[in-house]
Amino acid sequence: MPEEPRQRRGKKDGESAVKTKEELPINRTPVNQLRHAQARLVVARDRTADLHTAWRNQLFRLSLLVTLICLHALQSPTSSCISDIKDFNAMLSSEEGGSGKPIRGFEVIRLLFGETFCELLG
Repeated sequence: MPEEPRQRRGKKDGESAVKTKEELPINRTPVNQLRHAQARLVVARDRTADLHTAWRNQLFRLSLLVTLICLHALQSPTSSCISDIKDFNAMLSSEEGGSGKPIRGFEVIRLLFGETFCELLG
């Protein structure tokens, strides 16, 4: 029993793989092909812009989350530095004839940034 050759999916009997110029649709002129290609490029550009916007929004949300985590991590060293400064100032004011002057103003800010520089950098 000779086996019949298998037919490719999507092909019908007698259909050739290569179309001749007579079989091509008439509206496939170069101008129509360019218009069709331009329309596909516009659609692709719009999809790319939408994807870019979605990624940018997602990265913004992620950066906000990272910022909040960093601020939470910064809270502990900042509060301990402030309490050290208050203890130092209280110690100076309790001594009679203290030899040092209390830490105030910009010196406090400089000390805070100096002590928490690593956390701020992160």
